[in-house]
Amino acid sequence: GKGSLKVRVREVLAVKGRKPFRVAVWILRARGLRNTDTVSVSDPYVLCKVRGKVVFQTEVIWNNLDPEWNHGPTEVELLDHRDLKLEVYDKDLL
Repeated sequence: GKGSLKVRVREVLAVKGRKPFRVAVWILRARGLRNTDTVSVSDPYVLCKVRGKVVFQTEVIWNNLDPEWNHGPTEVELLDHRDLKLEVYDKDLL
């Protein structure tokens, strides 16, 4: 879809060149999400994954295409910035 997800990621106690490193992740909000429900409105939530493994999930915001989660910060450990993936899902579809 054409929706947007607003997040904040900040390195925690950065030590140049040191791996793994920790980042704090905030999931703030989404705007203009695509409605995937056939009967009502989508119930979105966000999964935070590191190297394919779910690290945390936001709460489900029921019947809302412009959800406000204001989740975090949650610290996660990364080996590379590309390890971090944030995915938005509809609760009714799983």
